Amino acid sequence: MGLELVEFIMAVEEEFEINIPDDSASDIITIQDVVIFVDSLTPEALNQADIRFKILNILNSDFKLFNLRGDEKLKDILSD
Repeated sequence: MGLELVEFIMAVEEEFEINIPDDSASDIITIQDVVIFVDSLTPEALNQADIRFKILNILNSDFKLFNLRGDEKLKDILSD
């Protein structure tokens, strides 16, 4: 797992106040996978659209990645 991907996972953990174990992080392939995983760990008050918005905001603000659809592979868009 590359440094930017680790930084992204850490940013997601901080944003949602969750812990993503290393073995789970290695199973996360796309942005949508992150949304689904976070959704499984967060309260029902937060829906997938809200989670997706926050994740895309992390990618926009921290990594300067824009116009993402959600099916992109994280290893392709987050490189060292």
